[in-house]
Amino acid sequence: MTLIQRRLERILGGRAAEPPNHPSNIRSCVSPTSERGSPESAHGWSARVLDAPLADERAEFGLVLSMADAAPRVRALIAGGDASGLGARRVPLEGGAARHSVTLSNFWDQRAFLINERAGTNVELSVSGVNDGRFAVYDSFSEERLSRDETASGVESGSVSLQYDDPLFLVAAQLAEEPGDFTVTGSASLIPLSDPDDGKQLTQGRTLLGNLDFPGDADYFLLTLREGERVEVAASSALADAFLLIDYQSATDEQIIVDDDSGGGLFGTDAQVVYEASHTGSYFVVVQDYDGLAPGGYTLTAREASAGAPLTATTRADFLDADGGAPSVGGFGLDELRSAFTGLPDSFEELDPATEGLSASGLDVDYLTDAVAYASSEPFQLIWALSGELTDLERIAFDSELSSPAFLNEFRQGILSDDWQDARLTGNGTLGLPDLGDNSGGVWADFISDRVALRMELAIFTRGNTVAFVYSFFRPSAIPSTTVADAARTLDEAIANALR
Repeated sequence: MTLIQRRLERILGGRAAEPPNHPSNIRSCVSPTSERGSPESAHGWSARVLDAPLADERAEFGLVLSMADAAPRVRALIAGGDASGLGARRVPLEGGAARHSVTLSNFWDQRAFLINERAGTNVELSVSGVNDGRFAVYDSFSEERLSRDETASGVESGSVSLQYDDPLFLVAAQLAEEPGDFTVTGSASLIPLSDPDDGKQLTQGRTLLGNLDFPGDADYFLLTLREGERVEVAASSALADAFLLIDYQSATDEQIIVDDDSGGGLFGTDAQVVYEASHTGSYFVVVQDYDGLAPGGYTLTAREASAGAPLTATTRADFLDADGGAPSVGGFGLDELRSAFTGLPDSFEELDPATEGLSASGLDVDYLTDAVAYASSEPFQLIWALSGELTDLERIAFDSELSSPAFLNEFRQGILSDDWQDARLTGNGTLGLPDLGDNSGGVWADFISDRVALRMELAIFTRGNTVAFVYSFFRPSAIPSTTVADAARTLDEAIANALR
């Protein structure tokens, strides 16, 4: 028996875990917690927050739980039973296969796999199917290591290296609402993870227990409503920053209702939505952690809305505009990059950087993993768009740099690098940008030399932990060449020299 088990059994036997003369750290007293079944413990738990620093005087409160409430759970833990009521949810560390066939039922459905290899192992991954698939890879700290969403159908692929002996989590999803069959493959064993919460029926007047089982997990439940029916849905957790969303088949972002912290709770991070059904049918109730963290248990409750309760007005579109993107698998990939350039004139051609041998404008930055290029001739213009994912710490540092004029000035002055010593900067300034994301900045510069005259414009912005660079290089006169791709390579080489 372990020391912890012996201490727990002493407590359950009515004896204190410390000797009787151990000094108490609680500075204020409260009445004994209520008996099980009284109004104060309707859910079988009674807790009070006290001004109760422990030995460390930096603490400002303590959470007190009655032993009558805790004892059954503690006994279940000692016996190896299911104290949480969630069932067996241990993460398997062995088994799996290199290839899996999966069916995703809807937009919110996911399949997760564990990658448990030695540090330094490089793993090739792919998700293929007719529907628009996507995937992301997270480490055990819920930091996104890789995301892929580059094609509307077919194969999404990429590779990731294990930096430590800790496992990685692969999460596959889709951007389609209809069911889709996918094949998930890896150069290492992929161990499937279960998610028993997905697809459960949520009934008004009942509370469901759920758990965010892996980083990036989004649990979806089905709720049947009649047209005009009003319901209050609440997600509560002490371990997760609950993010709640109500969706239905074919709904637009303007029709999807979301909430982050309106439910209050112990740490003010519970979510609550008051919703009115637009039609009779089935609705998706989706629970996530705001930052995609895991694991984290939660309770989910639906009940008839109180008379006069105001409807939740925040939509997914509002949230995307205000916060740079709702939690989701895949991040801001090539699909989003391409959609930003749908209004280009017909003279522009999309170029595949890898096929055409373009160098991403000389940028060699690890976190810029997605790139797309557009080019036109007569007059010649080359547009580069690149994006990637930052960790939380990288995002904080990057936003600080982006707010500094010196950061953008480095790109402007790059035009006068060693390879362009004969260039003259004839004009430069700061771009007036619309609200592109959480943080943005831009510069422009005109320069001329014996060889070329160009205007460069650069916009940089962040949305959540995603960073995007958009370059535009314009040359008044055409570059002698046979194709737009040839012209793009000629100018791209010059750009690469300027920005090294």
